[in-house]
Amino acid sequence: MLLPENFVNRLDAELPNEAAALIQKKYQGQPPVSVRLNLNRTGAINLPLGESEPWAGRGYYLNC
Repeated sequence: MLLPENFVNRLDAELPNEAAALIQKKYQGQPPVSVRLNLNRTGAINLPLGESEPWAGRGYYLNC
């Protein structure tokens, strides 16, 4: 997926020293995947849960 040209131009205008590194980082590796557990559901959870997310209650990153 490519970033919209107007977004790249604005990023470059507002952050001229960091824009290239930010864009390159976007295309490196897989983005982290996270889930939030629903405590109203019962049953076994068969997910590769990793560390908890600091910004979401009951949220966890998946180890995949």
